Amino acid sequence: MLHVHFNGKRPERIRCAAEPDPMWEVLLSLHTLQLHHAGARHNQWRLRVRERMSGPMWRLAELAPPRGYSPDFLTPVCGPGGLEEGLNSLVSTPPAYVRRDLGILAMQQRLSAPVRSLARGEGRMLPQLADTVRRYFDLALAPEWEAIEGTLRQTLSRGVPEQPSPGRAAGVPWPLCSCARWRGSVLEVSYPLERHLHLEGRDLHLIPSFFCRRYPIAFQDPDLPPVLVYPVAECLDFPRGQQLNASRRKALEKLLGGTRAAVLQTIAANTYSTSELADRLGISPASASEHATVLRASGLTHSRRDRNAIRHELTELGSRLLLGDPE
Repeated sequence: MLHVHFNGKRPERIRCAAEPDPMWEVLLSLHTLQLHHAGARHNQWRLRVRERMSGPMWRLAELAPPRGYSPDFLTPVCGPGGLEEGLNSLVSTPPAYVRRDLGILAMQQRLSAPVRSLARGEGRMLPQLADTVRRYFDLALAPEWEAIEGTLRQTLSRGVPEQPSPGRAAGVPWPLCSCARWRGSVLEVSYPLERHLHLEGRDLHLIPSFFCRRYPIAFQDPDLPPVLVYPVAECLDFPRGQQLNASRRKALEKLLGGTRAAVLQTIAANTYSTSELADRLGISPASASEHATVLRASGLTHSRRDRNAIRHELTELGSRLLLGDPE
């Protein structure tokens, strides 16, 4: 869950963008491009783009792993200048920020030689990176951009509900209010990790995205502008705290077994380490590890290293199994 803390007496404003941000769509489309289960809606797009990707574009994809951390500096906030403004901001990124972000990425995965050169600030690496981003945009997104904007406009045309249905948050666009709620002056949003974002007088910027999947995304660095990029073109995944109906739960238990089904449902509600799964379900760490291993091998979950722990996340396939999505 992401907890966005507003000032209780003089709350900061929520600014809702009406259009996608090109730099965020570059990053998030790279995520989709690398997923094995991106959904039928993206299959033709993935095939077209993957066939035409150049070597530099695949190295760009290395900076955008489909799960886990992606460097904040790849998505500078675009103003009216759109892609050009974003590329200029990318080129102007201070070297210290590049090193910091790539240092975080290196904790998650092994970096190739070109990425290590980028971290060291060698030559004209940032201008070359910006040129690759532009070429990728021209290949992957420019032919689709009009359709992407049209899809977002159509969905957002419902506006911002003043009095939403019970349990949904007021003041945010329709696609986001289904997974957000107010708890006093704190806006709680479905998110794969427990995080707190303190606005401290800064406005919250909400940006719609065509390629964002399952959960909204925010910068990791709390000192950057408070931005929340949220999915519009597809429903958000398994809302936190949602319970399966009795018949669906029985079918899942018959398929996976009672304990393994409980492990999968627990992972759907949040991202847990193996020891946390064991504690929450009252099973031994060895049993939790065994069930997590089988779920991962079946493609229902994904595991990633977070410092000294292995954390487990639901995959698109796992989500569809839980929700009964036929896609």
